[in-house]
Amino acid sequence: MASGISPNREALPQAKQNVLDAWANFGDARVIKEFDEVSAHVSTNRVFRITLSDKSKLIAKVSSYGSYFQFAEDHDRLARCSSLLRGGRWSGFLADVLTKNGRPFTWYDGKCWAVFYTDVQGHDGLPRILGDLDVTTLAREIAEFHLACASISRSLPPTSNSVKGDAIHLYDLLR
Repeated sequence: MASGISPNREALPQAKQNVLDAWANFGDARVIKEFDEVSAHVSTNRVFRITLSDKSKLIAKVSSYGSYFQFAEDHDRLARCSSLLRGGRWSGFLADVLTKNGRPFTWYDGKCWAVFYTDVQGHDGLPRILGDLDVTTLAREIAEFHLACASISRSLPPTSNSVKGDAIHLYDLLR
């Protein structure tokens, strides 16, 4: 990119301030001391690992794509999924969404929205090239995770999102 600025920064130039505003609204007394951008740079989200004044770390995500309603709905479902998987093999596999007053906390200022997650500790990443046995093992693990999610799916809040809704949103964007 000629300007040297990632698309994420162009889309959400105030993302750090948005995180600070969301954190203030969350109401935690700890102060954000550091931002480390960990965005994948493949979407319109900006993602930060933040370090708080007590040295603990959280993940903060800021977005402006799509609908805040669907963003909040997705995080209700994610929080419930993580809760239902807790105590089993997949406990801790998904980050927990921080809650306020017993509900997943999401922040919205009319232009963009934010959420905070626990920082899931990852292990060593995969090698750049996987052998056949590793591909088979990874596929089996992913399939087992999906089976675990399928077993809890009836306990998740319903979604209002649909392929039709996505197509309508895309059409609106293109007009």
